[in-house]
Amino acid sequence: MRFILFLLPLILAACATRDTEPASRDSAMSHGERGVALHEDVPIVAQVADSIYTLSRLQNWLDSSGDTLSRAQIERHLLDWIEGQIFVAEANRRGISRDPVIREDLAAIQNRYLRGLVMEQELSAPEEINARDLARWYRRNQERFRIDEEQLKFSWYWSADSLMALELRRAASLNRITADQLGQDSVRYGKTEFITRYETDPQWAEEIFAMEYLQISPLYARDEGWLFFQVVGRRPAGYVPPLDAAGYEVEQAMREERLLERQRRFESTLRDQQSYQLDLTPLFESEGRHLEP
Repeated sequence: MRFILFLLPLILAACATRDTEPASRDSAMSHGERGVALHEDVPIVAQVADSIYTLSRLQNWLDSSGDTLSRAQIERHLLDWIEGQIFVAEANRRGISRDPVIREDLAAIQNRYLRGLVMEQELSAPEEINARDLARWYRRNQERFRIDEEQLKFSWYWSADSLMALELRRAASLNRITADQLGQDSVRYGKTEFITRYETDPQWAEEIFAMEYLQISPLYARDEGWLFFQVVGRRPAGYVPPLDAAGYEVEQAMREERLLERQRRFESTLRDQQSYQLDLTPLFESEGRHLEP
């Protein structure tokens, strides 16, 4: 398969990371020959048989990418296009692209892609949500946020130094852990979100879920150091969090619901504006098929 790939100085000028020295004609990548490919006086940067990739198309792609691309990245993009064209040609040679079922599948893929682009443009405007609307929506949808299983939030502290681990544990019991203590090289620490028993490390789940609120565990030997936990939050099964505790999750759910409603309205408007018909009678009459209820 004969193909030609040329990267000209104009390509590099379109790239934000320009080479300091313009690429010479001899430096252009090619397979089969060298030189500037022309198609009705249109500069071509890549070609596979009769399929061409023009300079203007490449410049449009660079403008739309929004990224600073290197010469190697541009070449990779063009090579991907070339490989795609080669496989299309091979599919044509084998007769694959003439298969009616495959042609129908390709049309469906194209339709879904175009539909996605239209919806993306239509729904691109951000959804404005104020505090009053959010509170009203949450009152109507609280049951969606009711938890089915008990959840805990806990802090954990680990130190390679047993004396430091004891010091941290005493400070935690008094709620007086300092930034200096947590900044020691031998110390690691963290805090979970509210999680269920099954989301907790099985090695510690039983011990942690048996603890009371603010209770501190014993020290455990772990990873050549010493580890302990403190329960800092508990939600019983059936708990419904207040809006201020679940605000982000609630807002995301409300945005998603409104987005789906906007999508349904837009799809309905498009259908109402278009003339179409649906009638399966000819199919069942011509094929002698029985229409199931």
